Amino acid sequence: MIDEPYFWAVVWLAVTAGFGIGELTMAGTFFLLPFAAGGLAAAIVSLLGLGLMFSFPVFLLVSFAAFLGLRPLSRRLDATMPNPIGIGSSRLVGIEGTVIEEIGAVAGGSGQVRVGTEDWRADTATNARIPVGHQIRVLEVRGTRLIVEPTVVDFGHEPPGLA
Repeated sequence: MIDEPYFWAVVWLAVTAGFGIGELTMAGTFFLLPFAAGGLAAAIVSLLGLGLMFSFPVFLLVSFAAFLGLRPLSRRLDATMPNPIGIGSSRLVGIEGTVIEEIGAVAGGSGQVRVGTEDWRADTATNARIPVGHQIRVLEVRGTRLIVEPTVVDFGHEPPGLA
């Protein structure tokens, strides 16, 4: 049974599916896709009646060629991402938002900010008071709270639209 090429075709299709699903669910760009392409090529070779002795080298060669072919595109896409290492909540580091509940009204008090369409509890790195409506930048994520800094330090005037 293991010597039959059709057995290997099924194995290679399973390998292709595994790498394809992994590529879809994994953060990053085109890391597992070359292996899925190699698995598909090996499955085709096996369906042509050739065994593992031919399909495995095809898997390796096509995977390597696909990796080399996709690498420039992957680098270009990674370069255009605002925070390429950001996964989950860490994607917010460096992004600006707006204070929607004053931060630091009491010593060590937290407030609330809106970053994009999401509302987060927030603290400041310096325990400074940041009024409602002011712009902030996310410095880091600690658990479920954002550590922020004001983008404009002049708190002597109300921001536009709140006067």
